[in-house]
Amino acid sequence: ASHELKTPLQTMMSAISEIESTGRIDENIAILRTVVSKMAERMKSLLSLQQIESKKYICDMDVFTSNDILDKIRDEMFSSARVYSHSVKFDGFSDSGPRVLCDISRLSTAIMNLFNNSCKYTQPPGTILFKYEISKKEHKFSIIDNGVGIDEKDQENIFIKFYQVQNNNIRSFGGFGLGLSIVKEIANLHN
Repeated sequence: ASHELKTPLQTMMSAISEIESTGRIDENIAILRTVVSKMAERMKSLLSLQQIESKKYICDMDVFTSNDILDKIRDEMFSSARVYSHSVKFDGFSDSGPRVLCDISRLSTAIMNLFNNSCKYTQPPGTILFKYEISKKEHKFSIIDNGVGIDEKDQENIFIKFYQVQNNNIRSFGGFGLGLSIVKEIANLHN
């Protein structure tokens, strides 16, 4: 985590020094904007997880169709997939059938964390399926890809804060290793 904060800060300081010494603002502003955006995203993850773990967060539960949930995140899914040259497919979503009792904002965060991991670790051009199924006892949302997968020895650890799978066959994407911890906490909030 310290590396993920220290490196962007060093990049920002270099860009600021470049502006001060050369007066060239345009190219350095783009660098600063990108780095600050990534840091803000990571800080948001840290704060979100802290809020959930503090047990002070109260879910804003309401009833939604599976289509309501898909509608909330569809554009973000397409945008994320496009960055990695992936296609997205959807299966099982409907405006009819049993409703989902959830905090749609938190559930959307969890689904997008899973989806973004799927995008990162699938070789382009890949296909990612977002699937909804219902049984008598549960609603099931699945993210299915044709990516590298997670080694069995790592599967029990992937929901631990700051844990990241070490795999030399895939490129490193940075991050804190909080996305799947947040998914787990949000799933727990929804029982």
